Amino acid sequence: GYAPHVELVIYPSTMQGLTAPHSVIESLALALEGPTLDLVLILRGGGSSEDLSCFNDEKLVRFIASYPLPLISGIGHEVDYTLVDFVADFRAATPSAAAHQLGSNFLDAKRGLNQLLVAGKRTIQSKLDRYSQRLAHSMSFIKYDSTNRILRVEDRLNALSQRLKMANPLTKFEQGYSRTYVEKEGVKHIVRHAKEVTSGDTLVTQLRDGVIHSTCN
Repeated sequence: GYAPHVELVIYPSTMQGLTAPHSVIESLALALEGPTLDLVLILRGGGSSEDLSCFNDEKLVRFIASYPLPLISGIGHEVDYTLVDFVADFRAATPSAAAHQLGSNFLDAKRGLNQLLVAGKRTIQSKLDRYSQRLAHSMSFIKYDSTNRILRVEDRLNALSQRLKMANPLTKFEQGYSRTYVEKEGVKHIVRHAKEVTSGDTLVTQLRDGVIHSTCN
């Protein structure tokens, strides 16, 4: 669970005694022939100086110095040093520290990724909030502008309606006005002046709800 991204391939080897250097070299060579590896660890728990002396073997040291893959040594305790430690790409104080080194980069990357995700989420949310505010402002402006335009159109229509109503002759009749015609030789003419009417003329007066026929004296 510490480093789930790491897939381990174990190559057993003799890690103590006269045959240990040759055994370690064989295992390292075998690792190059197996599945493609990104990294190799040489791990050996604590022991006496004599127990760890195999890691000072010249052939083993030269083999590791020219090894093509990155190599971490985790041999003995923190105070134990062998020549292998000096030719390895990285020396871990203990086998546990070497294992920790494998997972530390993963954990750092995971923490960094989480931080990026959190920062990205905040940035996206901040942008969404700004866009939402802009949209709300735009909608409010559009609503205000539309309302004003509608009101202006309504005012114009009301004014036009009022003018048409005032121009309608029937409106005058509603206000008590009337219109009088004089009939001469079967033709009606609007009476605008009293001198246009003579005695005996037939008059027709139009009111709101009907007409009145009369004769001029």
